[in-house]
Amino acid sequence: MDKFLTAGTSGCLASCLLYPIDTIKVRIQNNNKILFRNLYKGFRFNICCIFPEKAFQIGTYEYMRSNNYSLLQSSIAASTMQCVISTPRDLVKIRLQNNVINNFKDVYYNKVNIYRGLHFNLIRECTFGFCFFSFYENLKVNYNPFMSGCVSAMASCLITSPIDVIKTRYQVSDKVRIIDTLRFHKSDFPIIIKSGCLRAIMVGSYYGITMLGYELLNKYI
Repeated sequence: MDKFLTAGTSGCLASCLLYPIDTIKVRIQNNNKILFRNLYKGFRFNICCIFPEKAFQIGTYEYMRSNNYSLLQSSIAASTMQCVISTPRDLVKIRLQNNVINNFKDVYYNKVNIYRGLHFNLIRECTFGFCFFSFYENLKVNYNPFMSGCVSAMASCLITSPIDVIKTRYQVSDKVRIIDTLRFHKSDFPIIIKSGCLRAIMVGSYYGITMLGYELLNKYI
């Protein structure tokens, strides 16, 4: 139970610091103008979901690894558990960040399918999870948790950037069809690169802070 609590707490701390970068990234992916106001729009809902999401992800991974499951099994199980929380969280967060909705009540009254994009999210998170934990397990032997988490997450982000763009565009509106998200034009590639770099910086820093906090909390609590 301690590992679940420390993972959730560390994730919340990192999210508080880095949420504005995520807002900018989401707006770029949807070709929206970047406005340097309301960068914390959707933050309250997001922070409520971050604790259980990171508790499920890192806690499940550590629990399975301690019970001798393989890295592949552990990372896929952890990412699947994470998706239970992250899919509805991402959908609401993305729509708030893009001003598609004004508050969480709009999701309820419009009867939005909060698990829209689950299949894309599973592909992204399982790929990311396996890459991240593979890199992290090797790097933490020689480097501190912050550096190991940061480098591992940045590399994993670059690998999963195209599917992240597809997922974000699919979740932003119920009117978007799957086929529309899979059509890439020449003008889309700069968006993928720009948003991918922003995501790598944001998620790299996020996991660096999260893993540092996680290791420190487990050590001293």
